[in-house]
Amino acid sequence: WWWESWIETYDDYDAYHGMAVFAAEMDLTGDDYALLPSIAGVTVNNSAVGYLGYRVGGRVYAYLYDKGYTLNNQNVATKTGTIFTVPGLTTGTYTVRVFDTWSGELLREGTQTLGSGTSLSVVMPDFQADIALIITKDLG
Repeated sequence: WWWESWIETYDDYDAYHGMAVFAAEMDLTGDDYALLPSIAGVTVNNSAVGYLGYRVGGRVYAYLYDKGYTLNNQNVATKTGTIFTVPGLTTGTYTVRVFDTWSGELLREGTQTLGSGTSLSVVMPDFQADIALIITKDLG
């Protein structure tokens, strides 16, 4: 229904470009697939920010969004210092990539080393409506 009544009608394909770039990077194969909201200990330190996503294998795909953003309320405050934390990953080095959900631009890429019994925490760049990240365990 969205395609026929909104996307095609208003030629709004560009609004989905950024998420299409992000989705093309996703590898959801594996046996230990879990929705992020169902994993105990996944947190975001800003009550205005919600999250969706998956953890599968040594990979995490997360979408963080302003809970107050709607088509009728697009002027939301910039979120600064937002920290997204994921527990239960194995010890090792992880690559963290953060994407702009509108343009698909890679905003930041770096690595973090995770010790035994610790959670991986990512300090997000400033954002308004939403932002996405991919965490992958480095092989080697």
